[in-house]
This record gives sequence, structure tokens and C-alpha cells, in this order.
Amino acid sequence: MNRPGIFEIQPNEVLADAINFAGNFKSTAFKARITGTRLLDLEKEILDITKNAYNSFKPIDGDEYLISQIIDKYQNRVTINGAIYKPGTYALNDNLRLSDLLSKAEGLRDDAYSKRITVKRTKDDLSKEIITVDLTDENIVKSFQLKKEDEIEIASIFELKDMYSVTINGAVRKPGIYDFNDSLSLKTLILEAGGFADNATGAGIEISRRKRDAETNIVNGKIVEIIKIDDAKDLSQKSADIKLKPFDIVSIKIDPYYKPQISVSIVGEVFQPGSYSLQSREENISSLIKRSGGLLYTANISGARMRRRNNVNDIDLTVVKKIAQTSANDSSNVLVDNAARSVNDVAIDLEEILKNPGGPEDIFLAEGDEIYIPVINNMISIEGEVFKPLDVAFTYEKGKKLKAYISDAGGTTSAALEKRYLLFMLMVVLHKQQNSGCFLENIQKLSQAVKYLYLKPLRKQGLIRQKPQLLFQLLVFY
Repeated sequence: MNRPGIFEIQPNEVLADAINFAGNFKSTAFKARITGTRLLDLEKEILDITKNAYNSFKPIDGDEYLISQIIDKYQNRVTINGAIYKPGTYALNDNLRLSDLLSKAEGLRDDAYSKRITVKRTKDDLSKEIITVDLTDENIVKSFQLKKEDEIEIASIFELKDMYSVTINGAVRKPGIYDFNDSLSLKTLILEAGGFADNATGAGIEISRRKRDAETNIVNGKIVEIIKIDDAKDLSQKSADIKLKPFDIVSIKIDPYYKPQISVSIVGEVFQPGSYSLQSREENISSLIKRSGGLLYTANISGARMRRRNNVNDIDLTVVKKIAQTSANDSSNVLVDNAARSVNDVAIDLEEILKNPGGPEDIFLAEGDEIYIPVINNMISIEGEVFKPLDVAFTYEKGKKLKAYISDAGGTTSAALEKRYLLFMLMVVLHKQQNSGCFLENIQKLSQAVKYLYLKPLRKQGLIRQKPQLLFQLLVFY
């Protein structure tokens, strides 16, 4: 109803008056029947009022009426779909025949399969039946009587056969799968794929073709036919243009004498840092350093490192994850984290490489490799429980003791734990008896790859006393 609610009815008024009070029916209302509920002395009663009783039925106090929506059903509908110009729903008029419906739908498309269409019909018991009709028989088309809820389906000839394709791979600009047509030739397919790529050779083209008589019961029997063709990159040889067949796979070979440049870089303490193109695929680290002018006198040879791109693909990474999940030794996901990096650090022994160029340590370079030669940094930073924290230059003097540098900083305060010091980066815990001789000489050898050394006398409070030991964190920062 347009205005549902509670209404007062006079004794002489009927249900039709109540309908008017409620703003009459909505357009979607089911008008043929109204159901309701009436209160009796002990129980309720269901009311069922038909349309012809609206003007005579008298409501009483407490009646409730429910107006439902119209039924989702059509009394004169037929449907036609498929290879027709105007598919959709049409009205079933008296004596509507199949030919009339085809005319309303503007006729068959050119790709319509007219020899067999299907008509789905609902029988009186609501079961379905399939009726086939040959549209090429005009007498049947003109005499075929349509019924309520008939569904006509007209197939396309393209739906009744496989969609054929061909594939082209290799050195073309747009490799991939292409639709097949009866006139498709090798050269036409290459042109559709954007032509030869810059690294292509017209020679050695292979076409893999399906065999209808594959030798499946013979050992090493052929299951495909391989056709080899030699052509020029300008597609000028007419004899090389052959007709293709469905599902052919064309492979365009890469020119074996064509090699793109391989770029690497070297940065840091060399005379000419920058990017370089390798002269050969076997060029190694020593050759690159030589081409860059050699090392500067400030080069930190022990701290040299190389970075290489990580070429692990998604499949390889999945395998690594599975291995890591089954490994009790990789609870911290070290394997997965290393495999997922975009670049990996490669350990190199530059001192050995320079002594023995071309030797086992002299690694062959690859695309994207970066060699980094750090600068020697001999600064010692003394902070913490000292009177004058300061930075002093670490100029190696043989025999100079660690205690001398602490003295330069004014000595330790009363709060310092004099027996122990923290040497950051190598994390060395020291005792007085170890602070003798040439301790700094050993520290210098251990820390050649370190950017700076951070020396901090520790406070007495909060430090758990341990046995004298030397702890190596083995972390290098640049």
C-alpha cells in the first residue's frame, strides 16, 4: 500500500474503503487477493478475500490485512537468444509462430548455425522438453507454433568448433599466442608479433607442428613434426613463407654472435670509479680494478666487498620457503630472508686477488655487479666514563697501549668499571692483564674492515661480572 497504517472504519464501510484510506495499491502489489488475520474470542482466524469481494467485505475491530507483491511470472513471454540481431524477451501474441519471432528479432546473424536450433518448452507438469528445429526448412519455420515461456537458442558456427591458435616465441618484439586463420603464413605471423627483435637471426626458424599419426607405440617415436626454415631478417625470401596450421609453435632463434653489453660498476677508493662494460664474459675483478686505474693509497683492501643481483625467481623462492619450514635450523627464516633479497653480498679476498690475478679468488663478473672499495678510517672515538670524551686519530704506533688513549681522554671517572671496556663493532671485553704489549696492534689487524672503532669504558652498575673473554660480533658497516 502507498500509506500503510492503522485506520478507523465506520460500521457502514467496507474493505474497499480501507484500501482507499491507505492510498490504494502500489504498482507492484498483488491485487487479486488479500490475506488477513481476525481476532476471535479464543483464537485467531485467517482471512482470504478475493478481488470481487472488496466492495462487500466488512472489516471489524482488530483486523490486520497483508498486501503481498505481484508474482514473478509472465503470462505471455517468449525468449530468443544467440546468433540473432536483437536477442531478448518478446510478447506472445495469439498464433505467434517461429517465423514471426525471427522477424521481430531482425533475423539471423551471418554466423548463425541454421540447420539446428533448440526450443526449450515448459510442459503442463512443469517439466522441460527440448525441441529441435531446422531453420532451412521454411515450412516448419512458418508452421511452428510458440507457447508461453518458450526459450529459443540459436548457436553460432564459431561456438561449434575449436578456437584455433598459433604461438610464436623467441626473438620477436611481441611473442605470444595469436588467433589462427586459414590464410595465416609464417611471415604474416612474424609481422603480427611486431617483427624480428634486434637480437634475432632469420636463420634456423623452427615450426613445431602436431602430428595426426604420432608414433606413440614406438620407442623414441616422433610426436611432433619439426619444420626448419632459413630466412633473412628483412623477410625477403619468398620461398621461406609457408602456410601455418592450427596449434603451430614458431621459434625464432637469437643470433649467437649478438651479445648485449654487460654493465658493472666500481666505487670507492680507485682512480676512476664508475660504470664499465665488460670486454669479455670472462672478465674478472682484477681486470676491472686495472681498468679503473688501480687502487688509491687510502684504499681499505680488507674491507672490499662485492654486491651481486639475486636472480632467485618466485618458484625458487617457494622451494626455499618449503625447505626452511622443514628445517629445525632455520627458525629465524635466514634462508628465506637471504633468498628474497634483491642483492647479495659476496665475500671477496681482494688482497689475494691482487697478488694472484686470474686465480681461484678472482671472480668472473656478471651483469649489475658492484665492487666497493672503502677508505681506511683510523679514528678512535672514546666516550663514556672518561673525563674528556674526544675523537683522536688512530695513527698506529707499534707498542702503544690502549691505556695511553684512555689517558689522552683524561682517564676514567670514579664511576667507571676500570677492568672492562666495550669496543663496539668487535665487542671486545677486556681485563687489565690483557691490556699489555701491542694490544692495539692486534685490534688494528682485526678492525681493518671497520669504519670506526667505538671505545667505551663501562659503568660499575648493572654489569654482570663474567670470566675474561673476547667476544666477536663480526658485523661490518660501511
